[in-house]
Amino acid sequence: MPWQVTELTPLVSEPMQLVYLSGRIDGLTLDVCGGWRKTAKNLLYPDVGVLNPLRGKELPPGPLNNGAIVGKFGCSDKEIVTRDILDIKRCDAMLLYLVDAGNLSVGTLVELGYAAALHKPIFTVIDDSVRNPFNNRWIRELSTMRFSDLNLAIKTIKFTFSTG
Repeated sequence: MPWQVTELTPLVSEPMQLVYLSGRIDGLTLDVCGGWRKTAKNLLYPDVGVLNPLRGKELPPGPLNNGAIVGKFGCSDKEIVTRDILDIKRCDAMLLYLVDAGNLSVGTLVELGYAAALHKPIFTVIDDSVRNPFNNRWIRELSTMRFSDLNLAIKTIKFTFSTG
């Protein structure tokens, strides 16, 4: 009896989709700016990977700002901007978190514009109150989809990138 192939199994698995986690960091504590990112990572994994701009950095307790991170590994202006740009280039989408944002964040706005220029889907979680400084036509129009709830945004991202 001749040898037969009954099923072909790919030698290389399909690469995991990556989502960049963008949102305000400057002036916030690690618990605040890292909390939603940790939740997003836990809810997305193992279906979707995340690129967290806080990963691998030596961060001090208290509010994160330029003065607090000087001399910390991975925290020079050049290190932060270079890696964030590379992450946005390699991600498949951006999850932009603007709930309880407080002050405007120049870095977050630049990340949003860069991702939009690269035609990345942008899933934005925002409270649409008039007091939110991010409630702006540019953010509304550059966002692929907007949500008031992080869990719904994550469910949509997982659905968008599902392969089965």
